[in-house]
Amino acid sequence: MKFKDMKWNIPNILSFYRLLMFPVILVLVFLKQEQWFVILFSINLITDILDGLIARTFNMQTEEGAVLDSIADVGSFILAGLGIYQFHIYLFTDYGYWLILFIILFVASSLICQLKYKRPTAGLHLYS
Repeated sequence: MKFKDMKWNIPNILSFYRLLMFPVILVLVFLKQEQWFVILFSINLITDILDGLIARTFNMQTEEGAVLDSIADVGSFILAGLGIYQFHIYLFTDYGYWLILFIILFVASSLICQLKYKRPTAGLHLYS
């Protein structure tokens, strides 16, 4: 996928926005700016909902958009984990077993998808 050849529609722009905001929100984690982290991370989550909804509703789905969205989703997972660790460490210490179970299930589902469909989960999106 070449940047200049990408189809720039509203859903892809929203996904690209999420990618651009990743380093900004990451800096907020390290600066311990919880309020701004929550605000910008929430906006990212809303744009995640909107990009898929708009793409499906107006038939604007593209291969590039699916890739952008999946990469941005991974960034969101990373930011969520770092944010919880930085601002609410007790969730890791008090509920560590649940966190480990979640990670195992996430990795297992990714591996099963890779084995069954011969491609990573990056290309699979659900309506739910």
